[in-house]
Amino acid sequence: MSHRLLLLILLGLLWHPPARAEVKLATLKVGDTVYSDVTVVDVSATDILLKHNAGVSNIKLRHLSPELQKQFHYDAERAEKAERQQDLDTALYQRAASQRAWEHYLAQKAAAETAPDSDASQTFKLTDPLNDNSPLNKRCPSLGLTDWYSEKPAEPANRPMLIFFWNSQSEPCRRAIPDVNNWQAKFATDLTVIGVTTETAAQVRKMTQPEIKFSHAGDVQASFAQAVGVTSVPAVLLVDQAGIIRYQGHPAAINDSVIEQFIGHPATPAK
Repeated sequence: MSHRLLLLILLGLLWHPPARAEVKLATLKVGDTVYSDVTVVDVSATDILLKHNAGVSNIKLRHLSPELQKQFHYDAERAEKAERQQDLDTALYQRAASQRAWEHYLAQKAAAETAPDSDASQTFKLTDPLNDNSPLNKRCPSLGLTDWYSEKPAEPANRPMLIFFWNSQSEPCRRAIPDVNNWQAKFATDLTVIGVTTETAAQVRKMTQPEIKFSHAGDVQASFAQAVGVTSVPAVLLVDQAGIIRYQGHPAAINDSVIEQFIGHPATPAK
């Protein structure tokens, strides 16, 4: 190996690209949302992470203006490939999480059925709380929803509820909506399905697809979401007929079989 080639290799090993400088913006408009006092702290192939006057947000590069996309070296083809891989990784994780939650649910149900007076029957639930602040196995607070963006659902007493937290700008939320539509149609006689978003009615109306086929309302100040510990979307609460929260988490862990077990019997056959 020549001395020149060896020198080039050593220089390559010792060189590190300069750290990306933080980008500061007075304001940043993304759709109908305007962020103020913005500092972009990280950039990936698909997203930017920014701090602003109201907290921290993650924004898709494709939602930015062409000028900002150019500034952050957005490559649509590379971003699409990265997102496909992210979706695959997420699906694999969610499938494993769903399986673990379901196996835990069945084990507790079996224990409750074989020993109805045991502790297991008193703590029967889909998942275990992670800490004392978890809402699991606690009474669900009043929904307090007054801004209905659809017809307000009837809420018969002693009826289980599935509450879906979502946002029209979130692709995972949009992908989950058809499942929630299906649960609304399949379990309409036994389950109250409600969608909750922090967006305004005008923001929700801009989303034309997928169609929302369940009752949904605004929680613009996130009061209810905060009361039940929901900090990211999509998320689902399952509230039993006694008003106790039995599940809080990603909708990927919920399927028809879980809901059938939750309400206590199979879905009513379609007429």
